Parts: sequence; structure tokens; C-alpha cells
Amino acid sequence: MTGYLQYQRDIGVDGIVFGHGSAVRKILSGGGGQPAKRVGGAGADARPGGYPPGASVRTPAVKFQPGAAAAPAGDDSSPLSKLSKIRTVDAIDVKKPVKRSRKKAPAPSSERREKLAGFYREIVDCGKCALSHHRTKAVFGSGSADGKLVVIGDAPEPPEDAAGLPFQGEAGELFDRILEKMGLDRKNDIFAAYVQKCWDLYGFNAECAEACKPYLDRQIDVIEPKAILVFGQAAANFLLGNGDAIEQLRAINHTYKDRPVVVTYDLQLMLKEKQRRFDAWEDMKKILTILNQ
Repeated sequence: MTGYLQYQRDIGVDGIVFGHGSAVRKILSGGGGQPAKRVGGAGADARPGGYPPGASVRTPAVKFQPGAAAAPAGDDSSPLSKLSKIRTVDAIDVKKPVKRSRKKAPAPSSERREKLAGFYREIVDCGKCALSHHRTKAVFGSGSADGKLVVIGDAPEPPEDAAGLPFQGEAGELFDRILEKMGLDRKNDIFAAYVQKCWDLYGFNAECAEACKPYLDRQIDVIEPKAILVFGQAAANFLLGNGDAIEQLRAINHTYKDRPVVVTYDLQLMLKEKQRRFDAWEDMKKILTILNQ
């Protein structure tokens, strides 16, 4: 065995297999205190590998591939035999993991959904304020009638007016990323709506929002969420009946209709000032704590 291992070292395997401190290196150095046995019963004067004295030892030209080495035939237990199974990184088929889209379960059919659908049919043609004359579509809201979270913004923008759905365009994309990070699904876990149901060229209109407020209150009553998330100072001040700055609103615990309310920055503000998103995530963690109780 010693002769065979010396032969392997002579042809370059030593640098691959015989690591520092290994038992093989001790054998080759004569360590261990036991006389080395020769292969094939050769005498003590035999050449390495069991060749008799005077025999010409011809070293075969072996071209090594990185990560591969010869192993004695029929000896699967030898450490050298395992080297033949090693493949270089280039030889391994590394496939890029395929990102699978999560299958979203359909929104549950429930008594709440039937009530909400009936309510929508009642107010879809609302004409209680001047905004009804130039809107494209009233933005009633969307999501699950069994949602554990109601998300409220102040008023629709042109993308929402065109689609008749809340949180569209760039703001909607940011909203979706926030929900994804929270582990929530827009269709099944939340209901999104505005205080003001119709788009106004000048933004949030407190008078028109007052006309819409009973609609929002009724939506909350039907859905019965565990918590309410409010985007923006205007919507929060309107609902909570105060005039506090956004930082004060974020720092205080609120309730609306006997449900905990968390206030965060407006989505449009977070689009303009990206650093606000880091602080907003602290608000999202408050919501998650409430939902997980």
C-alpha cells in the first residue's frame, strides 16, 4: 500500500488527497511506529509499487482534470475512489431557481360579501356632491369583504378614476410591494378604500369627503376588520377629527369605530421621498402585531 501511495504522490495526487495531518501522509513519512507492508509480497528491497530491483518503472502520462483522480479498481471504500465522483463546478448543471408565483385563493363567498355587493349597487351612481358630474368612475373600494385589515387613503387620483379601483399606478405598485413584504394579499386579506370616493382635480375635498363618510363607515361595519391602516395626514385628520402633523399621528395610538388605527405616510409622499419608506415600515410592523394577536 505504501508503494502504491508513493506512486500516486509521484504523479501528483499528493496535492489533491494527502492533506496536512492525514493518515496517508503519516504512512508515507514512516510514522505510526509500524513497519510498512509491501504490495504483492515483495521484499524489503522492492521498488515503490512492488516492482523488483532493477525493473524500469515507467510513469504513465496522466493528464489530470481539476477535481478528478485515479482510484484503485474494485476498491470503493478507498478515499481515492471517491475522487472519481467529484465534478468541477463547471461540470455541474447549476440551474437558476425558478420563481413560482404563489397561487392566490379566490376571495371567500360570505354574507359580508353579499352585503357589500348590495351596498355597492346602491351608491355606484351617487350624486350627493359636485364631484359626481365630472368623475369617470366612483371608487367604491376593492378587496375582501372578510378582510382583517381595512386600508384607507384620502382621495382617488386619475389612474383610480379611470379604473374605478383604489391604489393604482405607481402608488399602487408601491402599495403592492408593502403588502407583499407584510405577507398580505390585496384580494384576500384586506379591503382598500378612500374617504372621498370620487376624483377631484384639486385633490382631497373635505366637503365632498363628508358626503362620502357614511359610505366608508358602513363599509367598516360590514367588514368588521381587526385593524385600520390610514395613509396620509389628510385622511387621518379627517377620520380622527384633529389637525395633528403626520409625525404626531404616527406616534399616537388611535381608534376609529372601536378598532385600532395606525397612521402612516401618504403613498405619494413615499414615492417622492424614499427615506420615508423605512419609517413607514415601523408602522407596518405595528399593524402586523395587531393582526397577529
